[in-house]
Amino acid sequence: MSTYLEIAAGPHRAAVDPRGGALVRLLKGDRALVVDREGPSEMRFRGDVLVPWPNRVADGRWSFAGREHQLALNEPERHNALHGLVLDTVWDVAEQDASSVRLTCEVPPQDGYPFRLATSIAYALGDDGLTVTLETTNTGDVPAPYGAGFHPYLVPGGVADDVELDLGASRYVEVTPDRLLPVDEHDVGGTPYDFRTPRRLGGVELDTAFTELDVRDDGNHAAHVGDLRLWWEPVYGWLQVFTSPDRTCFAVEPQTCGPDALRSGADLVVLQPGGSHRGSWGLGVS
Repeated sequence: MSTYLEIAAGPHRAAVDPRGGALVRLLKGDRALVVDREGPSEMRFRGDVLVPWPNRVADGRWSFAGREHQLALNEPERHNALHGLVLDTVWDVAEQDASSVRLTCEVPPQDGYPFRLATSIAYALGDDGLTVTLETTNTGDVPAPYGAGFHPYLVPGGVADDVELDLGASRYVEVTPDRLLPVDEHDVGGTPYDFRTPRRLGGVELDTAFTELDVRDDGNHAAHVGDLRLWWEPVYGWLQVFTSPDRTCFAVEPQTCGPDALRSGADLVVLQPGGSHRGSWGLGVS
């Protein structure tokens, strides 16, 4: 088991796992703001970093610059490649002080992804809560397709049906019921997925990618889940929202691209040799 990296500032405390660079826990006082990665749960990917793609790649098969690639299928029950290549990577600790920690890792060329990346993630606590910054550089000599995302499970308190969700998103992705692969995009108006006016979740079940996100007054996107506020910079133009099976928490996942982006190319970042991509998100009690 990895030794967790503990940080604290004011009422906030957090722990980070070098394995996967993942957020293990985040508390304000005695209150957990995210699902503890250590606790028993059927929820997968708690706190994980999703690089160099988030979400699913159908059959793990994709092409780029005229070459075909085959990724390992780590979601075999749906025959998909899911959530990138760093989930089990042990990241190096580059910097740490009382309230922040920065870790680094490399994504070497490998079967299905023959590109070379260097990635760093920084977790910092302050009066407003947690800020997370991810930066990735193409250290290879050819252009590299790239996507990124994060997988925190937010704990707003109470059951999901009674939690008010405020999400300024105008479009959502319809997916197949069996493999959860994208079919089409739709306007949220007149559907159960319209949370542009805050409302209780009711009986709505979500495992849904949203896009065309509103920019708030501070220049960022934001969602309120109960009294929790998640914000993310516009370089993350997508948000995946998932209601847990026990209806007690939400995975709310900023992402640079939507599902199956390695195949479709939609909103996929192409890092030129030496080029970098950087973005931040944060979470606190509103």
